[in-house]
Amino acid sequence: MGSSHYWTSLWGLLLFIFMGLFCLMAVGAVIGFFSDRLGVLPLWHSPLWLRYKTLIIVFGVIIGLVALVALIRYQGLREEQRAREYAEKQGWGFSREVPQEIGAAVKNIVNDLDIDLHYTRTVETASRHIWLFDCSYRNKEASARKSYTYGIACLIRSHRFQSVEAPVTIEFRDWTEIMSSDKVDMGKSPFGEKFLVLSRDAETARRVVNESIQSVMLQYLADEDGGRVSVTLGNRGAVLLAGRVTEQEQLPELIELARRIEEAAR
Repeated sequence: MGSSHYWTSLWGLLLFIFMGLFCLMAVGAVIGFFSDRLGVLPLWHSPLWLRYKTLIIVFGVIIGLVALVALIRYQGLREEQRAREYAEKQGWGFSREVPQEIGAAVKNIVNDLDIDLHYTRTVETASRHIWLFDCSYRNKEASARKSYTYGIACLIRSHRFQSVEAPVTIEFRDWTEIMSSDKVDMGKSPFGEKFLVLSRDAETARRVVNESIQSVMLQYLADEDGGRVSVTLGNRGAVLLAGRVTEQEQLPELIELARRIEEAAR
């Protein structure tokens, strides 16, 4: 509870709430300022406006929606192009769609999440297999009002994970852990202070999250460039979830973490 990540996340939430309230008040003040001044313009009382205002409003809404859809489509095409170009530069395979078998493997490991995958990058296909995806996800038990989280998923499949009998998740500790269930007591250790382990099978979790994997995660945390990531170990594979990347060049860091976890598994 005393970790810097815990307090950083809590202060971040409070700051987000404060900034949200401040922005709402600022927007309200701006709308009120212009409403008082624009409302007295002769335009709103002209015969042309009074006669066609409904048609103008409907037409304006339609134009706005079309523009929004076009913008979203354009942004999606740009993201796909950047992902494809970087994958080709690295010598990876690229597909806009996700093969059914691979998608099923991800969902089987992170079975508590409602996850959607796209933009498959095939990184390795030798003794171990590694894929990257853009993704959106949320907990299956979350209310319908909870929005999806967008990020990057990495699936690594290897025989080293074949002894994992039940999914085991490793997360950074922060204030949200009070809402987490299936916590596993990893004892008093630097790893236990910084990371939270979740599993319905505590015995399997303590065996799977061995000292080598703990060391890998602590080293990742010590790297000042390492972003927040959750790791779920499952039967014959592991899934890493990280936040959205602003630059494709940030992807190798996640891939390297996946490789080190696979090498540490036994």
